[in-house]
Amino acid sequence: MLFQRLQLFAAFLLAFHLALAAQIPERVQSPEELEARRLVYAIGRSWRIPQSDYVAALNDGDPDLRWAGMAGLLDRARQPTRERFDAKSLRSVARSDEPRVREYGIWLLGRYARFPDSASMALLSEYAQSSDERVRWRAIQALGAIGPPAIGARDLLMEALSDESLYVRAHAVEALGLIGADDSETVARLAALHREGEWAVRNTAGAALSTLGSAAAPAAIKDLAAGGRRASRAAGVLNRMGPEAGSSIAELGRSLETLDGSAARSVAGALGRIGPDAMPEIRRLIESSAQNRRKTARALQVSAYQGENEEAFQLLLQLLEDPAAEVRAAAAKALDLRVRRPEVPQALLRLAGDDADPGVRAAALETLPAGHDVSEQMIAAWGAGLRDSDERVRYAALHSMWLEHEGAEGYWPDVVALLEDDSQRVRYSAGLVLERHGQVARDAAPTVLDIMRRSKDSLRQRELLEFVAAYMPNDTRKFDFFSGLLRHEDYVVSYEAQRALVPYGQQALPVFRNAITSEAWIPGLKGAGALQADARSLLPEIVALTRHPHPFRRSEALRALVSIAPQAPEVHERLIALASDPEVSVRRMAFENLHWLPDREHGAATALQAIRNDPDGGVRSAAIRSLVKMRPTSDTVLSNLLEAVVLEPSALDSARRTELVRAIGEISEPSEEILRALIRAADMDANAAGSVVRLIRVGWDRPDLVPVRLFALRYEIRMDCVENWICCAVRVRLSPEE
Repeated sequence: MLFQRLQLFAAFLLAFHLALAAQIPERVQSPEELEARRLVYAIGRSWRIPQSDYVAALNDGDPDLRWAGMAGLLDRARQPTRERFDAKSLRSVARSDEPRVREYGIWLLGRYARFPDSASMALLSEYAQSSDERVRWRAIQALGAIGPPAIGARDLLMEALSDESLYVRAHAVEALGLIGADDSETVARLAALHREGEWAVRNTAGAALSTLGSAAAPAAIKDLAAGGRRASRAAGVLNRMGPEAGSSIAELGRSLETLDGSAARSVAGALGRIGPDAMPEIRRLIESSAQNRRKTARALQVSAYQGENEEAFQLLLQLLEDPAAEVRAAAAKALDLRVRRPEVPQALLRLAGDDADPGVRAAALETLPAGHDVSEQMIAAWGAGLRDSDERVRYAALHSMWLEHEGAEGYWPDVVALLEDDSQRVRYSAGLVLERHGQVARDAAPTVLDIMRRSKDSLRQRELLEFVAAYMPNDTRKFDFFSGLLRHEDYVVSYEAQRALVPYGQQALPVFRNAITSEAWIPGLKGAGALQADARSLLPEIVALTRHPHPFRRSEALRALVSIAPQAPEVHERLIALASDPEVSVRRMAFENLHWLPDREHGAATALQAIRNDPDGGVRSAAIRSLVKMRPTSDTVLSNLLEAVVLEPSALDSARRTELVRAIGEISEPSEEILRALIRAADMDANAAGSVVRLIRVGWDRPDLVPVRLFALRYEIRMDCVENWICCAVRVRLSPEE
């Protein structure tokens, strides 16, 4: 029965759609039928409207229908199916008199047209010389999206490199790479922009040179000799070329001998990506000097991993036996997860246990767990590393145990002992390893507490406090220790102490009371607030603090009061009093919690007054948040907010008007009546318009809110997010009768 009903409903929808589609080429006179067409296109994805119908809608005389058709067409173009469209139809869209429709039509013509023809190329070339900046860069972007078939536009794109617009220049650079313009003049111009252009043009030029491949390799090789950042950028280009840089193997080798750092790493990566053809040059570098052998380890790693080059792998194993420690360490690091061979663990274990250089032992220990099964020999190597005299080796052993700690239970005492190590990173890593194994951390907590007692260093106490608080049982020993730390001069230590005391509940109340009335009032208030209703007996002391001369004490005391007893009359009295406090931070705290007042109408009136009159933006925002939480039912509040937005434009700056728009949208459902008033108000500035657009877009795709979407289209509120550029343009215009 249910299936039959669904069939009938689907048949009705199809018939309704066909009836509407049949009318599309003609101008419908009936307002009801016109609204129905708008609804159909606004939810076009559900109706599976043919491409021809969308194009017809884009050429319709009704602006609402044009925008609904464009929304549906863009939605279909961006689906995972990557649907292609008829080029002739898209050309008619690209010729639209509507600026935004024309821009999107140009973009669609380049990216989604089915077999772009000469007429499409001619139209895009014409638009690439338009006086409108947005039309120019959209057309150039479309030419690049077409790819090599658009090579005829090369001269046009070269001229665009001198355009006054950064967007146009950047898209022209990208397009030259995408169409494959690899002639010497183009390559030289792109190389110059890669060296000296603005950051956006420079980065895009590097990607374009990499795309052009071997034709651009000589220009990049020339820049390698310049050194500095110029060499680093050129090395990145060659690295991304991969095998396309194969014609410059000798030049890459000579450059590697003089470069270092990230540039040398990129050049070595380029040699490795070229594959077996680069092996003679790599062997020459290995035979020349220890410094070159260290650099070539990266090339061998890439070649062994990406090309499964057996010769490169065997050379890496040979470098593990090199007389120079820096070469052995580089080779050990190169044998990481990407080179998974059965010979690797044994070679690394030998280095970790027998090598005389601590840097080599550390490199071998760090690399060991990467993709290899944990063995007894590996665990024994970790244990030896934990007791090593060199800090680098101890840290590497802890790092490996953090990655793979199963089976290392016998070495937990050594890890606990490293909590007292002289090196901070070793201490920190030891704590992480223990926390990774919960039961071991709980067993070690009393020992860690003893370490804290012995330590006089505030930094070391900080490192261990959270560990002890989390893993040690809540016994008397722990309670006494943290009670003493509540008055510690280091705020972080005292803060962690109050957090550790909160689980003790009523037992911690005397400690917090003493702290509130002393210089340790901050952790005392935070601890009392965390206990919430269990700390009601502390209300008199905390209420007294809300009258303290220092504003920070007043605001923090109010925060604690609201956490402990938000419904208490004395708390409400202090909220109302502090809402008019001369200090901004205190007023913010009061308005942040104003929604706890039992008299919602009085609270809403107080919040509304702050929203309209308070000079501080933080106070106004806090009042808005409380007003939203109150959800006042009185029409007076909403009408006053609307009045403030619509009738008081001269008294409000852009930021405050935007806050009011947001408040209206959050307090009530965005009905058409409210949106109508907001759209009129948004005509004052783009920021307020952006808030209106965000309200409307919340339900943009919900069928029951389609009329709201069409309402926005009717008043021509437009938001255009330009792909990878963080750019948002909002335009609002009301019709004369409005």
